[in-house]
Amino acid sequence: SLNTSSSTITISDEVMARRIDAPASAGIAISSVALEGSSLKVKAKVKASAAGTYDAACAIVADGLQYEGGYCDNEENLYNSVVIGVNGDNFFSYRANSSFDLAKDQEIERELIIKFPKIPSETLLNKMRAVVLVHKKNAAGNSEVNNCAECAYGKTLDYRYN
Repeated sequence: SLNTSSSTITISDEVMARRIDAPASAGIAISSVALEGSSLKVKAKVKASAAGTYDAACAIVADGLQYEGGYCDNEENLYNSVVIGVNGDNFFSYRANSSFDLAKDQEIERELIIKFPKIPSETLLNKMRAVVLVHKKNAAGNSEVNNCAECAYGKTLDYRYN
């Protein structure tokens, strides 16, 4: 079994190896993470440095959540990066009905909507981050994550390439 420090190094090495083997060809900018009614609307732009078939998906994660009914007098029962909502059925791989083709240097804007059963509280909104994933169809015709970016509620993020 690995201890925490060696696990972190192993994961970091794997991420770096994958970045070298399959560098991102899509940049992601997030121009808005805003509440409309009980829906969170995330406006994201995708710009390709290489032509291909892409798709965009979004998850909403929250930090500092406490287990309901749990006893919490320290940080042990607080949870970070908890997925509390996703849009559509394409979060894990691109789908033909939502994918889009981009030429080199072409840009597209997508509005990704996450519906909640009730309006989130201001406290919860301030703990939320939108995580946008861009999938790309690879040479074998399979979906792979090409890039990702995250942005806090009410904030914006300029183009990011990983």
